[in-house]
Amino acid sequence: MGLTFALTILAFGALGWWVDGKLGSEPLLLIVGALAGFGGGLISMIKQVPPARGRDSKAKPSSAEESESD
Repeated sequence: MGLTFALTILAFGALGWWVDGKLGSEPLLLIVGALAGFGGGLISMIKQVPPARGRDSKAKPSSAEESESD
């Protein structure tokens, strides 16, 4: 997951650097590409990581829940 995040930033940054070289707009598109890669990598990472569960998720049911099941 971390490697994917880093490679996404590097790939978009490299693409921006290459386009900057063609257009002569250095370093504008390098920065835009790196930021786009960061955003895309972050979104990808958020989608891959399951939501955190609290310590209480494995605890016994509360007395209110027990009385409802009776």
